[in-house]
Amino acid sequence: HRAAMASHPSRPSRSYMDPAIAKNHLRLPANLPTPCRGPGKTCQQAIPALLEAIAALPEDEDKGKLLSATQQLKQTTELKALREKLPAVSKHLISLIRKHGINQLGNLYVVHCPMADGAKGADWLSPIPKVQNPYFGSGMYSCGDVTDTLSLKNSKNKKPTIDHSNH
Repeated sequence: HRAAMASHPSRPSRSYMDPAIAKNHLRLPANLPTPCRGPGKTCQQAIPALLEAIAALPEDEDKGKLLSATQQLKQTTELKALREKLPAVSKHLISLIRKHGINQLGNLYVVHCPMADGAKGADWLSPIPKVQNPYFGSGMYSCGDVTDTLSLKNSKNKKPTIDHSNH
């Protein structure tokens, strides 16, 4: 048994999710809504720590996709391009959290904007149940709905926040 453990000393158990993954991912959308704060630079600063946290995630198809999407994000500095690449990063991280990390990261909220990603709609994670849309900046800062709470205790909680019928 010890030999098996020694061969994989840094591999997390299948149910473990490091809180660093959420902390560093949350720095991405939090710095995209308002370009006046230098979001490209701030987002870029979060990516190395995010990549390190991704490496420690349980093996999963979404892990590879998340790693690839985050590496593409790392190569991007323009605000518009960052906003275009964030949906893929968020999608795969949300999927991993749902499979492996619910109730390990505190409350995280999934927020959805139906206009993002070429009107296909896209999600992002938020530490608060409030819409602060990273995809459109100040023009549509409050466009979106809180659609889920990623916590085992509240995982079925749905909370719409904005009517989009006039968009």
